[in-house]
Amino acid sequence: VKNSVFVAFLTVVFGIVVNALAGFAFAAFDFRGKNLLFLLVIISFMMPFEAIVLPLYVMIRAFGWANSYQALIVPEIANGMVIFLFRQFFASIPRDFYEAAYFTAREDNELLVSVRFDAPKGGYAYEKQKRKIGDYATAAAAVLIEKSGGKCTSASIAMTNLADTPVWCAAASEALVGSSLDDAAIGAAVAAMKSAIDPQEDNRGPVEFKTHVAGVVLARAISRAASRA
Repeated sequence: VKNSVFVAFLTVVFGIVVNALAGFAFAAFDFRGKNLLFLLVIISFMMPFEAIVLPLYVMIRAFGWANSYQALIVPEIANGMVIFLFRQFFASIPRDFYEAAYFTAREDNELLVSVRFDAPKGGYAYEKQKRKIGDYATAAAAVLIEKSGGKCTSASIAMTNLADTPVWCAAASEALVGSSLDDAAIGAAVAAMKSAIDPQEDNRGPVEFKTHVAGVVLARAISRAASRA
């Protein structure tokens, strides 16, 4: 029983890792020969085991694995049927789920040579909350404010990591215009921002926590941008 549990455990663990990675590669990446390789995967689980048992035995003897755990575990790790099932699962997930955070609108035959924009006026700030250095932020706020005579004449607020894409909060920006950027105006901007974002629960926290953090970082960003304007 102990040997059976040991062999089954390692086969399942290594099999999940190898087959999941292979299935993900077939579903998410485009590379030369992908269709041919996937056809070979399909053929592999259509072929009866009796057709490969002798060549498999010869290979195991050549590797010196006769009467060993390796002979029982290694041949069972990569499984064509399991790769196929993983591939079908990953293929059901939209490609944008993997690519949105890493790709731009640049085409393969295009080269980005410069980025130009008008230099911003007024004060700006970017605040974020994250668990550790190098991690994605739980919530982040970018604020640009212009002031004249102690009043806010223009404001622009954007939030990141709180929806599928960065969110420009027009209503939150408008809540600051014409105000002295006091606590009431900042509170109104935070409330308007919370209605525009759409955070999702993940390992960085539940929706309620992310919403609360978004309000905190936005209030900090507004205050810092106002002090620089």
